[in-house]
Formats: sequence, C-alpha cells, structure tokens
Amino acid sequence: MSYKIETIKDLVSKALIVEKISHEEFLLVKSEINRYHSMRNSIRQKYRKQPSQPGKSEQPDIEKIKKEICDELMKKLLTGGGKLS
Repeated sequence: MSYKIETIKDLVSKALIVEKISHEEFLLVKSEINRYHSMRNSIRQKYRKQPSQPGKSEQPDIEKIKKEICDELMKKLLTGGGKLS
C-alpha cells in the first residue's frame, strides 16, 4: 500500500515544483487517492469486529449479565459447590 502513497507524493511534489498540474496528472492523483482510500477501508473492514446482530448496540446487556450471575450463584449454593466467605 505504501507504493500508492509514494505515487501520490511524487505526482503532487512534481506539480508543486512546476507550479502547475495537467488535467491528466490531476485525474491520476485523484484516482490514486481513491484507490488508497478503498484499499485502506477494505483492510479496516476486514479486521473490524462485526456486530453479532445488525442494528443492535455493541453495549453489553447488564440485566442479562446480572441474571446469569445470580442464577449461577444460586446453582452453586443449592448444590453445595460454592462457599461464602
């Protein structure tokens, strides 16, 4: 991916030195920037955590967690598997 950045940098540097840019060079810079953004976004999406259910919040369900803990604690107390200090 760094070659895309180098291409963009070289084309922009050349345009700054000569203080003008042709229409073709501008389109090439624009195209390279778009390709760079596209590649970057595809890499980010690949490693970004996908939500388990679309449209659902990433926040944990606190009430569900509390219930699971209480159920597990009661189960341990009833079976004699847990000791309270």
